[in-house]
Amino acid sequence: MSMQIWILTLHSHNQLYCVPMCRYYLNNRADPEVFRANQLFSRLKPHEIYRFHSSLPEYRRTPLQSLPNLAQSLRIGQLWIKDESYRFGLNAFKGLGASYAIYKRVQQLLVRKGLAKYDPSDSVQRDFLAGLTFCAATDGNHGRAVAWMAGLIGARAVIFIPDDAAGQRVEAIASLGAEVRLVEGSYDQAVSEVAREAAVNRWEIISDTSTVGDRETAVAISGGYLTLFREIDEQLAQLNAKRPDFLVIQAGVGALAAAAGWHYAKDEAPKLISVEPVQAACLLESASTADQSLKTAAGNLTTIMAGLNCGTPSPVAFDIIKDSFDLFVAIGDEYAEQGMKMLYQPQGSDPKIESGESGAAGLAFLLALEKSGSLKGLRKLIGMNQESSVLLISTEGITDRLNFNRILTKSRA
Repeated sequence: MSMQIWILTLHSHNQLYCVPMCRYYLNNRADPEVFRANQLFSRLKPHEIYRFHSSLPEYRRTPLQSLPNLAQSLRIGQLWIKDESYRFGLNAFKGLGASYAIYKRVQQLLVRKGLAKYDPSDSVQRDFLAGLTFCAATDGNHGRAVAWMAGLIGARAVIFIPDDAAGQRVEAIASLGAEVRLVEGSYDQAVSEVAREAAVNRWEIISDTSTVGDRETAVAISGGYLTLFREIDEQLAQLNAKRPDFLVIQAGVGALAAAAGWHYAKDEAPKLISVEPVQAACLLESASTADQSLKTAAGNLTTIMAGLNCGTPSPVAFDIIKDSFDLFVAIGDEYAEQGMKMLYQPQGSDPKIESGESGAAGLAFLLALEKSGSLKGLRKLIGMNQESSVLLISTEGITDRLNFNRILTKSRA
């Protein structure tokens, strides 16, 4: 497949802020009754979403791994990790959200054209889809997922990505036949450029943030991630294991976190913990305001956790997150590096897991909980102890091999 890479020049004026190494906010204002009435999310049908994903040719449940030796070193009873590096051959969980959102958009477009429900064997529909262009902003994984699904249905994809993205991430998107446009600046600037170009060219925006595009698409992307949590429930039940006491979710704009909040809005739900880079902690900063209003991250948006390098939360996602999450944490990059190394070089009989910088963020939080003076006493505050069961999601495999090798060979300071 041919690769098209464009360079767009935008100007950014990021300012360097002094921030603590780690920060946290205990959310005592969470109220599940508030978001249970959310009209957009209440329309989601998890069984329908699961049936759709099951119909895709590459669908397989991703592994749920137990790491007892690492759990012991972290002073907890059980550690589970859902390994999303196996998802659809895309090396990340994003295919679940992008595929379902594009499917729903296609259904809407077909209805408007007076065509039947989506049927890939229909030549009229194939011609119609070939004329569509789907576009998205990304730090890597979401764009790759949009490109993959667009290619699967025979449509075109144009993906906007910050120009400092790792070459391997750019090439992975372009290899799926998408046109890649490099944007000078941050993810948020790529989001703005998508909105402008889509309006000019009448493209279909598939955005995991409702700051651009329609709110229903952002909700559909979160809805796609419900399949991931359904799989976890099934896998734990097959192992006769209890539901975890804690679920640690890495958060960018909040699409995955919102799915977790919605799925676990029931009795005996785990405590939900959001983890962000300290320089891009938009959820923490929004949740900790007096009125829990949306805030842009105060940091300089510089982090190795590229998939979490987002300056502004998705409004529809945050409506769920602020009333479902118990704790918001911001951590430094060094803990993500340690997490990647520990998963790749496991203790004893623990399985080896290839996790990228953002994928290891959940483990990074557990390491920071043990080592960071900024989080001293937090373990006791949240009730985590040697009997606790903790669930993490490794949301991506290795997406930047050069940086991964650098981290792997980096000597301990």
